[in-house]
Amino acid sequence: MKVRVRTAIETITVDMLQTVWNELDYRVDFRTKYGKQPPSGNSIRRWYAQFQETGCVCVPEMKVRIRTAIETITVDMLQTVWNELDYRVDVCRITKGARIEHR
Repeated sequence: MKVRVRTAIETITVDMLQTVWNELDYRVDFRTKYGKQPPSGNSIRRWYAQFQETGCVCVPEMKVRIRTAIETITVDMLQTVWNELDYRVDVCRITKGARIEHR
C-alpha cells in the first residue's frame, strides 16, 4: 500500500497542482462574489451538452426569472429611461461629445 501511495505522489506534476489550485481559487471567488456554491461539474456538463445540441443554454430557472423581470417593467419605467437617454443625448450634443458624468 505504501508503495502505491508513494508512486501516486511521485506522478503528480506541477500542472496537476496548478489545476487543483485554480479550481479551489475559482470556487472561493464564486462563493465570495455570489454568496452561494458554484455550479456542479454535472450541471456544467449538462449545459454544455445542451448548448452543443441546441446552440443555446436555456436554463429553465433563468427563463422564468427573465420573463418575470420583463413582466414587471412598467410604462413609467420606460418613460424614465427614455427621459434619461434624451437628457444625456442633449448634454452630449451641447458639450460636443465631452464626457458625461452619471447624475
